[in-house]
Amino acid sequence: MLWSSQTDVEESTAGTIGISVAQRYSILVTARNDTSSNWVIHANMDVDMFDTIPDALSPSKYAPVCIDRNPCNSLCPLDVTSSITYSSSADVTDSGTVDEYQLVEDISLVPIEQIAAPRPTKTIELVVIFDTMDDGTNRGTFNYTVYNSPEVPAILSALTLGENATVEQAYGPGSFVIDHMDVVDLVIKNSDAGKHPL
Repeated sequence: MLWSSQTDVEESTAGTIGISVAQRYSILVTARNDTSSNWVIHANMDVDMFDTIPDALSPSKYAPVCIDRNPCNSLCPLDVTSSITYSSSADVTDSGTVDEYQLVEDISLVPIEQIAAPRPTKTIELVVIFDTMDDGTNRGTFNYTVYNSPEVPAILSALTLGENATVEQAYGPGSFVIDHMDVVDLVIKNSDAGKHPL
């Protein structure tokens, strides 16, 4: 691993990498000095993220991939297998199964250019929890509050509320007002039983 989310990092060796929504990595794959077989690359979705696996998802690498914005008319794969091919006539190496993933903690990656974090002037704590609403839907919340889009966009409220523009309650529940040039220490606590990479 050489790069993580726009930060050059010191080289770090990893056999598996967990990638969450919007995460990006640059990886240098070391080629083998042996062309007698091809090497497997496998990607799969962590199904522990689901309370139940949706019907539209299939745990099969042979299912078609949905690539447009229209609703998927067929099953979408939860896992995909490819290979680094050295020879089209060679077999794919059977590396067996992986009983448990040894994922990289990206907090352990060391940036090439180390810049000290500025001292925070404000701390905001967000507790992540999923809960069943009165209508039976399961929703994620921050600080036990479901996000609802405001009727008036926040930027318009800020521009028109005058001296009340710095009152957090004016923007609805779960809102925070931050002063110009504040350095915010954002603390996210996962109180849910499932993994929720943020």
